[in-house]
Amino acid sequence: MIIALTGTPGTGKTTVATLLKKKSYAVVELNRLAKEKGFVDGYDEERECSIIDVEKLQVYLKENLFKKNEKIILDGLLSHLVKNVDLVIILRCHPGELKKRLETKGWSERKISEN
Repeated sequence: MIIALTGTPGTGKTTVATLLKKKSYAVVELNRLAKEKGFVDGYDEERECSIIDVEKLQVYLKENLFKKNEKIILDGLLSHLVKNVDLVIILRCHPGELKKRLETKGWSERKISEN
């Protein structure tokens, strides 16, 4: 089963993925994978984030991971854009709690209000 775990930054995607890893799921952090494999097309200064080539990421996942592992968690904001997943889980969080979490991570006010 391939599960896409998505949601606004700070909602707990990585925390949930870590818990599922204990249940024998392979966890793929999509942003890290995209950077490691060179699927980043640039940086969006206004949004303070990398621009990921989702098509290249999709091809890589299909050719290298989807065939090898039966239990995969795709951890990342873009995971819902990946094709051929069995389930998409969208995490949400109360805006006040989300603001606290993102402030703790050192995010700018502009970036926090965008999310």
